[in-house]
Amino acid sequence: MSTDIGATRLGHLNVLVADHNTAVAHYRRLFDTEFFLFMHVPDVASTNTLGVIGDTCIELFAPYHADSVLGRNLAKQGPGAFAIEFTVADYEQAREAVLAHGLRITAADAPHYLWIHPADLGGLSIELSPAQFRGDPRAETGWSTDRWADGPLGIVGLRSISIEVTAPAAEVAAQLHSLCAAKVTDEGTVSGRDFVEVQIAGETFRLLSPSPQGASRGKMASLDFTVRNLDAVHQWARTCGVPVVEAAGGARLALPAELNLGTRIEFVQA
Repeated sequence: MSTDIGATRLGHLNVLVADHNTAVAHYRRLFDTEFFLFMHVPDVASTNTLGVIGDTCIELFAPYHADSVLGRNLAKQGPGAFAIEFTVADYEQAREAVLAHGLRITAADAPHYLWIHPADLGGLSIELSPAQFRGDPRAETGWSTDRWADGPLGIVGLRSISIEVTAPAAEVAAQLHSLCAAKVTDEGTVSGRDFVEVQIAGETFRLLSPSPQGASRGKMASLDFTVRNLDAVHQWARTCGVPVVEAAGGARLALPAELNLGTRIEFVQA
C-alpha cells in the first residue's frame, strides 16, 4: 500500500463567491483571468467556473441555494479561497495513502475526486483528483504566461499560498512530508508567528502556526504572486481603482480580502 498520494501538480484553488457573474467580471477586470470552463453542478447547488491567472488555476464556486452546504458555508464563513485541489496520478493510490495515514475522507466520487477532513490535517481543506479539465489552456501546445508577465501587474508566477493552520506549522509540515512528499524549504517567524514553507508538486505553501489565542479552523491567509516590479502594482491599483497596502514591512504589497471578494492577494517583487 502506497503512503504517498502521488500529487503531480497544484490543480486549482477553490474559491467561494456570492455571485457568479459578479465574480467572473471582477477576476477578469483585475487579473485578466482566462476562464475556460463553466459548469452547472446541481449535486452541490452551485455554478462553478475554472480560469487561469498565469499558470495558476482557480475554480469559483457560486452557490445558488442558501440552504445548500456551500450556501451555509458562505453565510457562516464568508467568501474567499477555501481549499486546495491537487492533481494526482492515480485515484486509488491517493485514496489508499489517505486511509493509511488515518485521515478521514469527508466526500468522494470514485474515481473522480475525494476530500480529506480538514480537522485531520491541521485545518487544511484538500481535494484530490486525477481529472484533467477540458479546455484547460495550460495543456495547449505553445501555452505561455507571457500575457500576464507583460501585462499591467507583471505577474511572473505564484510565489506561495499562505495558510493559517490549526496546529503548530512544524507538525503540519511533518504530516505533509509523509502524505505528499513535501519538502521543507524555509522556516522562521513572521509577525510573532512561526511559519514553515513546504514544497509540494513544485508549488510552495507557507504554513502559519496559530496565534496564541489558537484557531478553530484553518484559513487561506493569502495567495502570493511574484511580480516584476512593485511600482507597476501601484500603477495597476490606481488604474483599477483598488487601493493596495504595504505588507511584510514594505517588502510586499497586498490587495485586502475585503476588496477582492474575500481572498487576500499579496505581491512580491521578483
